[in-house]
Amino acid sequence: MYQSILVPLDGSVFSAAALPVAAAFARRTGAELHLVTIYDPSAFLNFAPGRIGMPSFTPTTVDEECRNLLASVQEQAASITNTGLKATGTLLEGTIVEALAEHAEATNASLVIMTTHGRSGIDRLRLGSVATSFLSRSPVPVFLVRPTGADAPQAGHELPTGTLLVPLDGSPFAKGILQHAVPFANALGLSLELVSAGAANDAQTNHNYLERVASDLKPAPAIAPKITVLSAPSAARALVDYAAETHPGALAMATHGRSGIVRLVLGSVMESVLTGVNQPLLVYRPVSDAPSA
Repeated sequence: MYQSILVPLDGSVFSAAALPVAAAFARRTGAELHLVTIYDPSAFLNFAPGRIGMPSFTPTTVDEECRNLLASVQEQAASITNTGLKATGTLLEGTIVEALAEHAEATNASLVIMTTHGRSGIDRLRLGSVATSFLSRSPVPVFLVRPTGADAPQAGHELPTGTLLVPLDGSPFAKGILQHAVPFANALGLSLELVSAGAANDAQTNHNYLERVASDLKPAPAIAPKITVLSAPSAARALVDYAAETHPGALAMATHGRSGIVRLVLGSVMESVLTGVNQPLLVYRPVSDAPSA
């Protein structure tokens, strides 16, 4: 299932927090790591109100910047290779979203692992706000690592343990995450928990739905999934509180491609969940929801 893992880096200590997780994942699955950093020319444009943006670089500074970026990512790859894993370091050129999406396809990536801020929201990525768009454009699942917080991966305990919590809302679209959540859970030895949240009078209907989903899971989960139905006026609050109470190792969910990361399968509910939990997140945009060309 996992043969190639893409790890975007920007040279910061923050983005490098994804490396221990990626290395541990590769060691568990035998996947090859593709570390990439991106030279984006637009980052060197100066903009001022009423003025045309002018480049603040010369060919010499461009060459120097690219050499430094490439040297850094290759050094990080070499460090991982020295531990017995397969890793490469590559410099990409272009805008972050397009460069990452194209490289993910070129390397047949099975998964992307990158960092995101813990409590400040999924739209605050260290790679720049433009990278947010990559989450709704990625052709493969993205595992977002929380580098800080009580439930963040720590040295010597890089991978999530325990339960993979999967919120569902009864729609076929929401179920799109399961084709990746089950292999992910199996690879890491996580138990799967399917959860729904809604009005009390829908509890039995939701429970029956989750039972049907659990019985139809393919590939079959290594551990029989748990089913949980939460009854609360606010689905978002219920899910956040439940995650805080039960401490799952990670959460998994689908995202709409057309409307961006803040318009997730459960609507604005999921945005609140993403910004309200400390756990890492497995996010996927089902192909059927991909933007039309």
